[in-house]
Amino acid sequence: MTSDEKQRIIQRYNERLSNLGETAQALGWRDSSQQRLRFRILAEVADLSGCSALDIGCGFGDLLDYMTEAGAQNVDYTGTDLNPALIDVAQKRHPEASFFATTDLSQFPDSSQDYVFLSGLFNFKIEDNEGFMHDTVRESFRICRKAVAFNLLGSYVDFKEEHLFYHAEQEVFHFAKSLSRFVTLRADYPLYEFTVYLHKPEAVKALHA
Repeated sequence: MTSDEKQRIIQRYNERLSNLGETAQALGWRDSSQQRLRFRILAEVADLSGCSALDIGCGFGDLLDYMTEAGAQNVDYTGTDLNPALIDVAQKRHPEASFFATTDLSQFPDSSQDYVFLSGLFNFKIEDNEGFMHDTVRESFRICRKAVAFNLLGSYVDFKEEHLFYHAEQEVFHFAKSLSRFVTLRADYPLYEFTVYLHKPEAVKALHA
């Protein structure tokens, strides 16, 4: 992602935050019920109680609220976001968690987080969507100890918006399989998108030992 693209995204969300307040709509979601559905699908990657979780593109940190409401206990949550204004809101809402206004994932050591989550991060059209997605998912997979869960807009839609990017499910699955044998692609929920679980082989083997 180029510096100009980053600045445009920051400006877009600053305007939404100013106009819509601290709402799901300010983050680009239609409503909070759709946002919660996305969170439910992401969180079904595993039992998250007692885990560490990195939420890349965390917005207001709403995923942590969902985890807590869904019964996950003692989650060591860290959120990152490009936009400092969103991070300020997230830190205010969740003083017990850690938040960073950054896109630099190199600060996170290998296998330092049990799970890495990315929700909506790959939706906006930029110069190189596939390259950005590949690089970010590779870094997320390096950071995770157990799995990465991320969602994308799918290609099986009844209309397309010019400013959004729609990923081909088969190509994403092929890319995911290049990183791990253990991949789940979910398109079993009523949104025009899909979710991928990318599991570390050693975590899967330990689970089934």
